[in-house]
Amino acid sequence: MNRKLPIFSLEFISFVENFAKSHGLDIDRRPTVIALSGGIDSVSLLKVMSLLFERGKIAFKPRVIFIDHQTRSHIEREKEAMIRYCHSLDIDISISKVSFEHSRNFEKNARDARYKLFKSELKNNELLLLGHHLGDSLEWSLMQTLKSSSLKSSLGIPVINGVIRRPFLCVSKNHIIRFAKEMGLKWFEDPTNSDVIFERNLIRKHLKELEKTYPKLYAHHATRSASLAKKFGLHVKERSNKKAIKGPYLSREWGYIYIHDENDNSFSFDQRCEDCLQLIFKGSKSSRGKIRQQYQKLKDLIRDYKVAELNFSGGVRFLHFQEISLILRAQENIKLYSKASHIPEPVPFYVHVKRKNGLKNPSFLACSEHDGDLNYFYRYPDAQVKYWL
Repeated sequence: MNRKLPIFSLEFISFVENFAKSHGLDIDRRPTVIALSGGIDSVSLLKVMSLLFERGKIAFKPRVIFIDHQTRSHIEREKEAMIRYCHSLDIDISISKVSFEHSRNFEKNARDARYKLFKSELKNNELLLLGHHLGDSLEWSLMQTLKSSSLKSSLGIPVINGVIRRPFLCVSKNHIIRFAKEMGLKWFEDPTNSDVIFERNLIRKHLKELEKTYPKLYAHHATRSASLAKKFGLHVKERSNKKAIKGPYLSREWGYIYIHDENDNSFSFDQRCEDCLQLIFKGSKSSRGKIRQQYQKLKDLIRDYKVAELNFSGGVRFLHFQEISLILRAQENIKLYSKASHIPEPVPFYVHVKRKNGLKNPSFLACSEHDGDLNYFYRYPDAQVKYWL
């Protein structure tokens, strides 16, 4: 990804990528086919997958299948627009027509015919990606709850179902809308989505009203579904985020010290950033939340030689001081030593410097604990070391 993207869009893409990896969707290592309808969900999913391929995060460029249901008069305009969109991303697209019985169960018949066609079009080892999000899962869960007394039927839409994968089942509709607008995407609204004669549209209408009063209802649905799925042994086990740390780091009782040695060409910028991320995972009780969301900010600090502190899930604090990064575990503070012999492989930290040199050539900011607070000091290359990490 050569061009710079908005911060939210970067975090959105990273969040989806991490969700897919941790839940074993295998979209990074197997060829994928995206079911493109022209709606905002599938248009955004195609953009995410295209950017992941551009960045070298997935092994195969996705391809697209667009299905003409032969039920809407303006389908030709949508089809041409999607062909242009795919060509702009250098993505292959195939167009297929599907026919089915227009009966009382229109939605189910259309869905069954669509899935049957999709699966018949898949080639060896390909996965089918659908753009369902948390809102779709909650709608489905409520519909099944109204029709069945079984707890299993109210779990919502599965993340993995055979060759089908749903990478957006970690984000809400509002997230997708914000991403699509930031990226300048164009999509089509299905006019039947507002027709409450279809039961799903009726539920969707009421959910929009409920969301105003209960803004976390989608997050609660995701947590509840995961809990129920685990209870029934149907959950997808998360893969470990842990990777080998290759760069130089030191362990302390309060956390870790990572040493950035730019003269060592065996450790690239990306490797140093990934090493710091893995140390944060080691020090955190969580593998979700802000850890991946804050990763871009961490990379910015290291790349731009900034001095700052970031907070991560699990109570971990990341303090960057140009030459070194400190990773503090939850509820831990830095402990300083007045003699180097107190600890193995000491790192110079707080130093004494004369007042007249107080504003000359600081190499990095440092901090120490005082009454529970972190106080920052300058360190100078030629100053006398008074305390060590």
